[in-house]
Amino acid sequence: MKRPLITLVFFLLALSTASSAFTISQGNIFDNSGQKWKGNGVFYLTNYADNSDNIQENLSIITGAFNACAIDPLTPRETIPNDKRICLWNYYDNELNKRKQLVSAEFDNIKNSGFNSITLTVGFIYNTQKIMPSRPGQPEIANRDSLPPYSCDGIKDALRLAKSKGLTATSLMFKPVTTFNEGQCDPMLYVGEINPSWKMFGAGSIGCLESLRLCDFAHSDVSDAFISYDISWEPTFFWVPEWHPTMLEVYDWHYKHWATGEYIEYSIGWDTRPAFPATLAAYNQIPYKGAYYAFLKKEWENWLITNYGSVDAATVAFGQFVGNPQGLLNLMDNPSQPPNQGIICAESPSVLASAERRFMNDVLNAKYKLAVSQIKSIDPVHAVSTRAASSIEPNCAYYMPYEQRALAKNLDMIPEELYQFGQFFLQNNGDFILPGSTSPNAALNSSEALLKAKAIMDFIYGFSSFNGKKPVYAPEVGWQLKINNGGNEDSHTKFLNLLYQAAAHSNFTSLTLWVYSDSSAHYLDVEGVDFPITFNETSGPRLRNKPRIAANSQTAQNFLTSNNNPTQTVTIDLDKYGDRQKVYSEKINEIYNILKANPSAVVGVKTDCTDRSSTDSFGLIKCVGNAANNYACPLKCFNAQFNNLEIMNSNNQWQKIKSGNQVTVKANSPIKARASVGNLTEGVWKTANVRLGSIEWKPDAISFRKSISSDVQALGDNDFGEFELPSISATKKAYFRMVIENVAWFGEEIQVTLTPAKTITNACPDAKKDGVINILDLVAMAKAINQNDLAYNLNADTSTDIEDLRLVADKIGINCQS
Repeated sequence: MKRPLITLVFFLLALSTASSAFTISQGNIFDNSGQKWKGNGVFYLTNYADNSDNIQENLSIITGAFNACAIDPLTPRETIPNDKRICLWNYYDNELNKRKQLVSAEFDNIKNSGFNSITLTVGFIYNTQKIMPSRPGQPEIANRDSLPPYSCDGIKDALRLAKSKGLTATSLMFKPVTTFNEGQCDPMLYVGEINPSWKMFGAGSIGCLESLRLCDFAHSDVSDAFISYDISWEPTFFWVPEWHPTMLEVYDWHYKHWATGEYIEYSIGWDTRPAFPATLAAYNQIPYKGAYYAFLKKEWENWLITNYGSVDAATVAFGQFVGNPQGLLNLMDNPSQPPNQGIICAESPSVLASAERRFMNDVLNAKYKLAVSQIKSIDPVHAVSTRAASSIEPNCAYYMPYEQRALAKNLDMIPEELYQFGQFFLQNNGDFILPGSTSPNAALNSSEALLKAKAIMDFIYGFSSFNGKKPVYAPEVGWQLKINNGGNEDSHTKFLNLLYQAAAHSNFTSLTLWVYSDSSAHYLDVEGVDFPITFNETSGPRLRNKPRIAANSQTAQNFLTSNNNPTQTVTIDLDKYGDRQKVYSEKINEIYNILKANPSAVVGVKTDCTDRSSTDSFGLIKCVGNAANNYACPLKCFNAQFNNLEIMNSNNQWQKIKSGNQVTVKANSPIKARASVGNLTEGVWKTANVRLGSIEWKPDAISFRKSISSDVQALGDNDFGEFELPSISATKKAYFRMVIENVAWFGEEIQVTLTPAKTITNACPDAKKDGVINILDLVAMAKAINQNDLAYNLNADTSTDIEDLRLVADKIGINCQS
């Protein structure tokens, strides 16, 4: 496992022409001529002076300029004389040009080595104008603090440069969130439009949406590109970077001190889980980790109540922690530690392990759904993906009990890092192991090795893509031996040959080889010194066309032109064991045996939910863990998310709803609503018995049903359009959820409090009925609703008039009738 970093990434497919865009359809990516696009790229990180591929990362250059020109960096910019300005800008331009020349040469080498795509580490870069003085002869900037904190010029320069070199795909990955503005779009630490109070060079850190607005990737200078915003790097639940707690409010995770209700700036300790101290001062002094799990635990509790009715009922369903509901909740104190390890890695069926995975999938999906929807509200043209560690490996991955495919509904491309691809072939001594065998065989170019490689890739692609519904790409792939020896050129050549052939066989969308040019021993130790196709040099283009790349040039080309489709399928029961990796490995071996009998076969992957529908007999509609349905458990093959839910309030405005909201609606009138709901799993929703409704047996609940308009397939949507809820005269609640009639409620639940608007008869706008609208009418209105302390001139103009009356009505949600 690579080091834990969270980043923001852009995956961009730049076109050879400036007028068209790529499209995604039926699990494939097509260029402007309708040809299927595949990617063969490098994940290329380089060291430079600042460990960034951003060709205009300015801060280190600016610092060097001030040092070289003997200028105190705190000197007021307007007082810097011309000769010093010339020195500063000469240094800056010279260093920047050297970087551009180096990057240009490296891009040439990448293209000439046979690659068609590239990943560059970039970030929202420091705005030079905020720090450097104006150039000689140019006027000073009046208010530097008012300028944006960063510039997007470097990102766009890199895109244009890559395109000019003929690289048809460019991935731009933001640096870790440990510096300045990076990371705001990561769904696990989402900032959105919030402005934390941090200050750097006089500017506060800004949110994801402001960043995207500023960069304006839909602008004409890069509009000829297909961009997929890669919004996270390997999401986990088990560590949190030092970041403002308001970032963690997605999915109702309110990170406030339990006693004071105040937000807290956290400092991070990776290995401690402190108890909550009694005072805010004491809380600020301890390493932070525990609060993250405390709120994860609260979501776990809410999820259990929603899906099982109560935590006690869940313990009975699991057959574990009966009489000890707190013990069940405590699993979220740290999900990567015992006793959870034993549950997630159980080699027998486990309802609890299956439920935990569904919970983790639901939490991740909810957070990604919010981030993706807001990003697409800024840029509806381009796609969104993410970066995630391999979810498929030979050994139990208890530390990450969720699946990348759980994000498929909201992502345009599904990521699967392939570092674990090599692990299927290796023991600690580096020997190759055949499926089901304990005898080592080091011949990586053997026919058995190729069959196994194809079986692994067939499974990964078929499973992660929902059997071809979504493109699947490897944002990183490498040998990554868990041994001290990184292999040799011959073994790496054979490894790449297996990888390309297997990817071509499975119809995998793109591969991105891990390449590091960082001279840091840390990275070399972690990634394996011999894997990168680079050598570390102090100057000149670092990328070298190693023999392994040349030897596989034709194999790589075959991958780019392959177009295979499954000729048969296997079916997987994901709940067969608690250990999901054991389920995967068994199915890979089954595919291997099919290929051994018929090497020309291409094997797709279905789950046992693929052929299920809502009209199946009651006994076939199981709950997670293959448990029998008792009307109160999460259905295995049916899950749903709300893409959108809106209710018209008393001011005739559509109000977007999230769970826990309160809406003031017109009293004694049908309530207008509209919604769109998405299918997260393979089970098909049939019009005969699937409805959107409100759970009527919950306290103070309204009751309603709205049928789906047509059958909804896996990953599909149903737009309910506009419909009516029953009228209310007193406060009621709506518990919106999907239901299979007479089977079970399922999927996301949104709870809304509906409050009828107060009606003041003969109070608006001339409450005194004296023919004059003035302050006395506001007084009369305030008394009518027992709010004598209302401000009168609410819009702070020069008079108290009908506009103030309207503002009062809006503020308190009344419906004025004269």
